[in-house]
Amino acid sequence: MKVNFKYAMMTIAALTMGLTSCSNDNDKVAESEPQYLSIKISGVVQSPTRAVEAPGETTVNTIKLNDGHIFVINPLGQVTYQEALNVSQATNAGQILTTAIPADSRIYVIGNIPTADNATITALTDFNAIKAATSALTTQTNYKEAALANADGQPTAIIPGASNTATVNVSIKPLISRLELTQVKGIGDITNFTVKGVYVDDYYPQFTYAGLYAGTKFSQGQSTTFAGIGDAGAWAHTSLVAAPATGNVWAHNLAAGGLPRFIIELEDVKYNPGISAGAPLGEVDLSGTTYYLTVTGYNNGGLTAFERGKIYRIGGNNGIEFDQDDLGLVPNPVDVDLTLNVTILEWEVVTPTANL
Repeated sequence: MKVNFKYAMMTIAALTMGLTSCSNDNDKVAESEPQYLSIKISGVVQSPTRAVEAPGETTVNTIKLNDGHIFVINPLGQVTYQEALNVSQATNAGQILTTAIPADSRIYVIGNIPTADNATITALTDFNAIKAATSALTTQTNYKEAALANADGQPTAIIPGASNTATVNVSIKPLISRLELTQVKGIGDITNFTVKGVYVDDYYPQFTYAGLYAGTKFSQGQSTTFAGIGDAGAWAHTSLVAAPATGNVWAHNLAAGGLPRFIIELEDVKYNPGISAGAPLGEVDLSGTTYYLTVTGYNNGGLTAFERGKIYRIGGNNGIEFDQDDLGLVPNPVDVDLTLNVTILEWEVVTPTANL
């Protein structure tokens, strides 16, 4: 996403410090060399509003920009001025800062700061402190409203233009990543199953405004009592495919930098030995026992950590495919290795459409 910023030279009509005008041209600042600038923000548009249908489910990958904050950073990394982003104003005539700023300033924008942390984040006075600040992922339950910030993690420099005007383009993207699952499919000799719950394992509970993780990593281990993020409840299924809802995916926002994974809780499992070879021997009913599928790793070469702004969809549109050999009696079993491919997608942020 390109958030377009324009700013115009503020005219200094008079000096109020008791100084008189001076005829020495060397003491004057040429108009072609802006020193104090105002920033005009324009071109920010909101994505179409589509409600999240249930916890953990969403139908689109777009992020909706609800609000934001503008930080003016000097070359020493100090915040010299900050102001709230007025999305409604910015998407129309444009937003002009209420104060002039030095020409050597840089701009850092954070969008969708969790409400609980807004006062703390916006009061920070140092860029390093901003990057080190944290928010809990549980404050962001709407997957279209993830926190956003400068894509490269650095404030963007102001470049003066002609006639005391200048433009700075700030690319913003999510500070976090997302893990998705489209469906669970029984293959091989599996004849029936029900998804009882879907949970995330090996994740960090907080993210930083530098786009990394914070806090103590949650590990489910082999406990069958789930205390981490996830949702219990049966998925609808047709034949041997279970999915959250038609066209939907099961998703969770996660801090970047780690390598989280899914645990799927199953019940009503049945299989028929030999059915995949065309020689069924009779159905085996395991419906009295709960089983678990644990994603133990990813086949994609070089994937050692999730990156900010990326969506990781396990198995692509095919989701998790399993047979009876992948079933474990506990999460994270030592004798079952379910390693899957993951499709990596970009989180979509709506491109500005205003003409400037």
